[in-house]
Amino acid sequence: MLFARWQLYLAQFIAPSGWTLGEPGRTAVVAAMIAWDFGVFTAMRRTGRGYYRLRLPVDLALMAGWAASMPPGRPYTTAAMLLLPLAIEAAALSNYLMLATVTVGGVALASVARMARGLPPDPLDPAFFLAIFSAIGLGAYAIFQRTVEQERARFLDEQDASLSFARLQARNEVLLGAGGSAAEALHRAWFLLEAALGDRARERRWAFQASREELTAQTRERARYLVDVLQQFSAAQRRTRAAVADHLHLRARDADAMAVLTSAQARSLVDQLARLPLTGAHTVDVEYADPLTGEVRAHVGPHALHVPGALGRELPFVPLSIVVASVSILSMASPTYSAVPVGPVLAVAAGIGVAAGSAWWRLRRRPRVMAPVVWAIGVLAVPVAIWVTWHTSLRWVLPDGTLQVPALGAFTGTLAITGGTWRFLSRPVRWLSVPLVVSAYVRYASSNPLGVPPVRQMLVDLCVPLAVMLGMILYDRMTLGVGQQLFDRWVARLRASSAQAYADAVAAEVAALRQEVADAAALVADVTDRQVRSAAGAALAESGALLQQLEAHQSPP
Repeated sequence: MLFARWQLYLAQFIAPSGWTLGEPGRTAVVAAMIAWDFGVFTAMRRTGRGYYRLRLPVDLALMAGWAASMPPGRPYTTAAMLLLPLAIEAAALSNYLMLATVTVGGVALASVARMARGLPPDPLDPAFFLAIFSAIGLGAYAIFQRTVEQERARFLDEQDASLSFARLQARNEVLLGAGGSAAEALHRAWFLLEAALGDRARERRWAFQASREELTAQTRERARYLVDVLQQFSAAQRRTRAAVADHLHLRARDADAMAVLTSAQARSLVDQLARLPLTGAHTVDVEYADPLTGEVRAHVGPHALHVPGALGRELPFVPLSIVVASVSILSMASPTYSAVPVGPVLAVAAGIGVAAGSAWWRLRRRPRVMAPVVWAIGVLAVPVAIWVTWHTSLRWVLPDGTLQVPALGAFTGTLAITGGTWRFLSRPVRWLSVPLVVSAYVRYASSNPLGVPPVRQMLVDLCVPLAVMLGMILYDRMTLGVGQQLFDRWVARLRASSAQAYADAVAAEVAALRQEVADAAALVADVTDRQVRSAAGAALAESGALLQQLEAHQSPP
């Protein structure tokens, strides 16, 4: 909001002619408006609220007062610019009632202000630019929604994988990890029963053993056991070190050996281990492993290992600057300013938009390549628009006699793309971009066939594209955290569903083991050898007790 209106305030101090108010009054009013904007902006940043019920009447009142105090020969574009933030936000939020109130109310107030001074209403100028602002808001909304939908779809795919991974972890926990002792006791009981009863118990023992082996094989296909990661890394290190004294032997604590890591976690852990100056035998202690974000914290002696969690991806807002650029070029068709025929303007705007959008889409995963390509396409808008303006422009002077730069929309569009790609541009391109556009602007302004505009007027007009560029840079920085906020919100929901999936899988595995214990106990009575019967019963009792402990450990407090 600050960057959308600050050039209007600045113009009152550097333009050849400002309001019809006296200097002290003008300064006080502008200072009050700046303070109001800054206060609202700060409150919105802190609370996340839009304060539309407060801002709408105040901004309409400001617009009416601004329009009423303007010189008679000046277009009412500057008054309409005061409503730019509300128009963009209303369109972006699909609040069509507020959008209608802003646009219709703004046009009506400007017309009433003119008629109150005995001038024709001339609603076309404010209506034209309010429509442009609304188009920018609609473009921003469409891009944001599309981007969020793409991120959500990607996350849902990962969610399915995470839920499956949680179930896999649960099975490993019961059969190989914390519940492994219960499974071992049950397996020992089946072995004793097989020795005493033969085929009646042999098939059940084989089936139980096969299920554990199948789980291990399945896990190793989809994930990595910590013990496997350490053994493979140690073996690889020994093959590359000739001296036995330099050999490395890594092992995990018994409780951590069968900890399941994702492939990404395992790769990152290996990369960190490779950078440590380790030789001899060491034990890796895992303190924390989160499969949802991929974070792992561990220690090898005095060395801390940390696999950072996955962060939300930055949402790509470069397309918004392309939309702003294309829509800004449309301003060249304004009857109050350039009055270039609509056909050529649409062709230039569409051409720049399609070319820049296609370049971004093809190269979006390579931002350092994408940014200069998209920027170069944006720079192309300037000479094309200048050529079109020189051959078709009907206005080089405003009704009050102010000389102007009719291709201002093209300069605005170029600097909008510059601001949108600024973070990815190399330093030389950054240093080149602004002077290149400003020098082209000055050269073009000085070639006005009716004379050279005053320097102060040229500075005022240049405020608009510079404000757009700075606004895009600020917008990009402000939205860097949006992807992380969405990711954190989705992870919180996924954590709850994964915890439930994990608990359900543990309960199912424990229930299956209890059924195995019950089936084995039913056969114990058929064992004639009292010693074998006693040992099998003891093993089953041990398994049942360990399962009970596991259930108590998994239950919520």
